Amino acid sequence: MFSETLLIESKRGKYRGEKVRVYDQNGLVYLAVEPEYVEKRMKEYFKGIEILFGQSLTNEVTFYHASLVHLIFAHIHPFLDGNGRGARLIEKWFISQVLGKHFWKISSEKYYRDHRDDYYENINLGVNYYELDYDRCLPFLEMLPKCLE
Repeated sequence: MFSETLLIESKRGKYRGEKVRVYDQNGLVYLAVEPEYVEKRMKEYFKGIEILFGQSLTNEVTFYHASLVHLIFAHIHPFLDGNGRGARLIEKWFISQVLGKHFWKISSEKYYRDHRDDYYENINLGVNYYELDYDRCLPFLEMLPKCLE
C-alpha cells in the first residue's frame, strides 16, 4: 500500500536491486549502500529496533531513538522511491509503539515540510553510506522534539 503510487507493481514490497544516488539542483548529494547489502542492513536495523522495544524508554530517549530510526532508514535507502516518506512513517510508528497510539497525531511531517531546507541539510551526514559521520547528527535529532513546540 505504501508504494502503490510510487512504484510499478513488480517493484512494490521489495528492497531495491539497483544503485541509488540522491541528487539536488547542484548535483550528487548522497550515494546509498549497494543493493546487495540492503537486505542485511535492514535486518540489522530491525533487530536494533526490536532490542529497543525490550527496554524501558523515557519520552526523551524515545524521541532520540525515533529520530535515529528515521535517519538510519533514510541512509540505508532501501527502496527505489519513497524512502523519505518511509523514514518519517517509521519514525512515527516507533514513537507510537513506545509511547502510545495518540503519538500518531504529532505534527512532525508538517514541521519537516515547513523546515525542508534544514531537514535536508541536517540529514546530510556524508556523501555516501560509508562516509556518514553520525557525530554530526545532533541537529537532525533535535528537529523531531521541536515539532511539539
